[in-house]
Amino acid sequence: MLAGVKFEEIEDEDDVPASHQLDKDFWDVVVKYPIGEELVFRGFLQPFLANGILLCMPQLATTTLLGIPVANVMSAATTGTGFGILHYFGYKSGGKQVAVVSSISGSFYGLIKERFGHATSISAHMIHNFMKCWLDQHYPKFLDSSLKAN
Repeated sequence: MLAGVKFEEIEDEDDVPASHQLDKDFWDVVVKYPIGEELVFRGFLQPFLANGILLCMPQLATTTLLGIPVANVMSAATTGTGFGILHYFGYKSGGKQVAVVSSISGSFYGLIKERFGHATSISAHMIHNFMKCWLDQHYPKFLDSSLKAN
């Protein structure tokens, strides 16, 4: 039970009414996936990569204008690119545009994590996914037409 709402596991998704399936998908995309992706990419991979870069090139410990070490900026950009590749191959909505947007946003999530903390990057990811879901639900042709214009 979460906030007074009981969530039930559904055995067969074919028997789920469309409105309940939409709620489940929304919960997954806005809450579960951002937390999982941020824990893996920004919580595990990014610090691991930053430490590896610092072991090989200790001079990259100098900070940038944002007060973030150069090695951490490099690891944020690298994990952001991996984040985009995951979205290109791993999701139904995959494609070049999704990969580019995911790479850019993933890099920003990494910088946000370095500057403001992990909870802030998770929140930013959730807000991004919420806005995308909201646009998909209320203006479904908006995103399709903007992608086809290119």
